[in-house]
Amino acid sequence: MRDLLSGNFARFFVALSTIVMCVHAGCGWAADVPIRFQCGRAGYVTLVVEDKEGNRVKNVAFDHPVEVGENVIHWDGSALSGMAQPGEYHVRGIFHEGITPVLECSFYSGGNPPWPTKDGRGAWLADHTPPAAALFLPHGCGWPIKSAAPVVLMGADSAEAGNALMWLDLDGHKLGGTKIRGWNGAIAMARDDGPQANRDCEAYVVFVKNPSRDFGATDPGALVIYEITKNGPELFNTVKGGVQVHDAKLVALMAVHGDSHILTLNPKDFARYPAVSAVTPEELLASVTKG
Repeated sequence: MRDLLSGNFARFFVALSTIVMCVHAGCGWAADVPIRFQCGRAGYVTLVVEDKEGNRVKNVAFDHPVEVGENVIHWDGSALSGMAQPGEYHVRGIFHEGITPVLECSFYSGGNPPWPTKDGRGAWLADHTPPAAALFLPHGCGWPIKSAAPVVLMGADSAEAGNALMWLDLDGHKLGGTKIRGWNGAIAMARDDGPQANRDCEAYVVFVKNPSRDFGATDPGALVIYEITKNGPELFNTVKGGVQVHDAKLVALMAVHGDSHILTLNPKDFARYPAVSAVTPEELLASVTKG
């Protein structure tokens, strides 16, 4: 069988031999049971032992190197649970000469052209991480592409080469791309269409601040929220681990649905979000009673 990972891969049953072990009760176990088979080419073999009904008894060898001609692999009689009982067993295996993967193409668009260009339309998204989020912007985006036509903003968690944020037209053509704070892009996005929305903010993007790279192993890390404004990205908030992360998710969902008020027992937790008005149950009850 060819063209598996663009390499050479041969699969066959290895001399489907029958091993007869201690067919008479009480005859005891040998030190090992030799499994002999022929190979027409040098390579690697994986062998399993099965009973007459085809049930797996033992995984004997995995990617074991073999040579041309007769080869022997020894089975000690052990099974997946305990020791195999006296009886008749069959050996089955697969063989390959070594799998060498060859890159044929990107699994998604490589860009047009596939390399970066001065106008920002070349290449594609990130090299380290796959696409993680997408956001429709019906009114276009003033930065960096300066387009009033509807576009789609795509994000990846991080990129060393390429872009972690990328703007596309509705036919999937890249219009521009960038990264935020070095490698970062977005694992989540939202836009605010509510009545109190900041009209200079075209999108909110969230990425993970990597603790091992940015602070050291003892720091819990954080979620960082940036605004994509008409003049470029601006820091909106940094949310450390724990309850604050949960609050940030709630605020992001509210922005998506255009909600401005949240009922909570902890209004101080939401004071950091200017677009959200926190209302306590007491305040809600008082307003209903007055009405």
